[in-house]
Order: sequence, then C-alpha cells, then structure tokens
Amino acid sequence: MKKIILSVAIPLVVSLLMLLIPATGAIAAGAITLSPTSGFAALTIFGSGFFGGAVTIYWDEIQIPTVPMTIIADPSGNFTAIISVPTQTTPGDHIVKATSMQMVTTGGQTSYPSTTTITYTGTAIFRVVDMTGPKGSEGPAGPAGDMGPRGPAGAAGAQGIQGEPGPQGPQGEPGPQGHQGEPGPSGSSGATTAGVSMSIVAIILALVAIGLMILGKLKKWIVG
Repeated sequence: MKKIILSVAIPLVVSLLMLLIPATGAIAAGAITLSPTSGFAALTIFGSGFFGGAVTIYWDEIQIPTVPMTIIADPSGNFTAIISVPTQTTPGDHIVKATSMQMVTTGGQTSYPSTTTITYTGTAIFRVVDMTGPKGSEGPAGPAGDMGPRGPAGAAGAQGIQGEPGPQGPQGEPGPQGHQGEPGPSGSSGATTAGVSMSIVAIILALVAIGLMILGKLKKWIVG
C-alpha cells in the first residue's frame, strides 16, 4: 500500500515543482544586414536565423514601427522589413536590433518535460548622415514692428554734473515802456524861495538892460 502511495505522490510533487520553477532561457545568434548602411531617411533590414516567429525591431534599444507592422520570419528564419530613421536630426552611429523568441519544450516519457525560451538577436550599425548645410548669409532686416505700450516710469536717477555755460544768445527786441512812477517828494521851502528871488532879480536886470538900450537909441536919434 505504501509503495502505491509513494509511486503516485512522488510524480505529483515533481510535477508541481516543475510548474513552480520558471522556464530557463537561452540566447541564439541571428544576423541582420542593412541597406543602405548610412543615410537619413529609410532603410531595409534583411534578417536570417530568426526561428521565433514574430520579429521586433529596436532603434537604440527603443522599439519602432516597421513595414510590415508584424514581421514573421519564414520557415528558414529569414525576414525583410523597412523602417524610417527616427533620429534624422541626430547624426552619428545608431544601433539597429532585431529580436524574436521561441518556446522549446524538452523531455519525454522517461524524463519530466521542461520549457526553454530561446531569444534570437541580431544587431547592426546605421550611420545617420548630417544633412545640415553651412550657415547662409544674414538676410536683410525686416520692417520695424509697431511700438508697444509705454512702460511704467522708472526711478529718478542721480543728478548729473553741471555742464559748462553756453554762449550768450542774441539780444532780444526792446520791451514796451513801463508805467510812470509815482512823483517824488517835494524839496524844502528855503531852497524854493531862494530860487524865486534869483529869478526876479534876473528879470529886473534884463528889463534895465533893455531900457538902457532903448534910451541910447532914442538919444542917438534925437541928437542925430
């Protein structure tokens, strides 16, 4: 009875362990060639030795779209695909990689089966050509745009140094006559009296002189 139980239990335990143990993996060499090997637009990838079915293309380890969208290698492991250069403005060498995976089950009636994942990988280098030409000459300046709104006034700066005085300008036209001022104060009474007395004496002397002249002429006329 014990032998029967052991003969049934051991295979069950081993089967459970095989389910829990992850599948082993292996890497197999594939090969790809590029046409052309340099440029900046598009290229064709020719692969061989890919037996894993669907093939994925990577550009610098980033998966990229292909033509056809799904690449299936033929029974001989060959495929052809077209890609566009995704880094046309980044000159230099870039890595193109193709991969496919195949699940292989080993074991038979005398041993327990195991599953192995085989990854087929091939890489090649594509050089992106720098298509940037030399810088052209500077073009003519365009028309000035509209003046923008005036900004807020800034803080007043420090007063500058006083400059040298400029030359004297031409003399202007004479201005209109000003208003007559108020009369000044009158002089003292003594001075006025003295002036009047001198005027009277002068008049008297003048009259005497005139009288003498008239008398002289009359005398001369009478005496004859």
